Amino acid sequence: MIEVIPESCLSIIPLKPEAVSSCSEESELLRYLVNLFDKEGQFIDELGRKFPVNYSGYGRNLFEEGRKQCGGKLGTATNL
Repeated sequence: MIEVIPESCLSIIPLKPEAVSSCSEESELLRYLVNLFDKEGQFIDELGRKFPVNYSGYGRNLFEEGRKQCGGKLGTATNL
């Protein structure tokens, strides 16, 4: 069965109320987004070579972009 929302995300809900601009590396929102997009995939280049990929970084990018739009600043990226 395919998980629409992973169990690792459901365990975080409900999120603590906090302004996106004040979210930090320890934020539940960041953890939720990283877990939501933590999916394995495969990239195939123009030569047909296959490379494993994980999309959790996309969740981090969404978080960082949201913080920028709200005037926040996030430090260096780290793995959760």
